[in-house]
Amino acid sequence: WSSRKKMHAVYFAQSRDSLFFCRNLLTILALKLFFLTFVQNIDDIRNCRRTKVPVFDLETGARSGFKELEVSEDCNVVIFEGVYALHPDIRKSLDFWIAVVGGVHSHLISRVQRDKSRVGCFMSQNEIMTTVFPMFQQHIEPHLVHAHLKIRNDFDPVLSPESSLFVLKSDKKVVYQDILKILDPKKLCSSVQSFIDIYVRLPGIPANGKLSESDCIRVRICEGRYALLIREPIKEGDFIIQPKVDFDISISTVAGLLNLGYVAYLMLKD
Repeated sequence: WSSRKKMHAVYFAQSRDSLFFCRNLLTILALKLFFLTFVQNIDDIRNCRRTKVPVFDLETGARSGFKELEVSEDCNVVIFEGVYALHPDIRKSLDFWIAVVGGVHSHLISRVQRDKSRVGCFMSQNEIMTTVFPMFQQHIEPHLVHAHLKIRNDFDPVLSPESSLFVLKSDKKVVYQDILKILDPKKLCSSVQSFIDIYVRLPGIPANGKLSESDCIRVRICEGRYALLIREPIKEGDFIIQPKVDFDISISTVAGLLNLGYVAYLMLKD
């Protein structure tokens, strides 16, 4: 019985390793196919030929087909942006390589580091980066050194009033049609989206008996995309000046926050 049990255990371990190997192999093959398609797209665009680019459905997480793309001969500059833009298989087809570092990534890392210190746990920025942005270290950071131009983005979404959202609240109910009469109809646009907002927070952070939005990290799920919503309202009388930043993140970043101990305290659906 013990030898049979051992045999099953060995078989299970081998099966698990084989499954892991197959997944890695499929990932490598998928990337190779992606690179081949992308390089072909770049070559077609550089030579002013029509090209078929894949269409990705974010809600299902799969390709939904292809669409035809044609770039005018009058276009002198074409910008390719993405996680793999500086990958060796891609950058050899491009003329100039640019890397942008810092920005909202740094803001989230600093925020996590602050939250961790408030509960008595210190983590280095490198540890947080490895957990929260694994794709960055795997596919971006190794290739930054090859960039012809590296731009350091020091933009702080909390301190900068750029692209701020201005809110005026009223102590009485305002009819929507009355608002339309005041606003310029040529500049007015509206849209409706369904989304889920998840507020995640580290347990143990002092809240003085009251939980505010600034104590949480707000993640929005909308049409299959994940975004980090940064809102730091500055109140002045009846006015609220609110620097607004919506930063797209991957599901691996959300998983990284959960691995660091963050838990969902509130979920709102609209």
